[in-house]
Amino acid sequence: QSAPSSSLQTAETAFNQKRYSEALTALNTYLVDNSEDTEAQLYKGISLLELGQLEEAQSIFTTIVDGSSTFSSEALWYSSLTYLKGGYETDCMFLLQQLINSTQDQALAVKAERLLGKLQ
Repeated sequence: QSAPSSSLQTAETAFNQKRYSEALTALNTYLVDNSEDTEAQLYKGISLLELGQLEEAQSIFTTIVDGSSTFSSEALWYSSLTYLKGGYETDCMFLLQQLINSTQDQALAVKAERLLGKLQ
């Protein structure tokens, strides 16, 4: 097995077991040669969010949203959660509304509406 796929498997296993620091290390290794893998970038951002590294997480989510990938809606969701975790409720609410208005993902829109309802 090549190192990149091995590090991706390690990252996936660690992430699914909520071992975010280990997942982050493996994702960083994987992304050295696979920087265009938006899904891996998303999981890196989520790992950073879970570890409380909010600025770095927000930067990754913003890049994904701006890149208009298939993961844009998910990145927007996690971006709003990052703002919420950082104490920026107004920014969080703005992004939730943006997500509700733009996503094709109904399940995500419902989650966003529920969270927005709790914040208002």
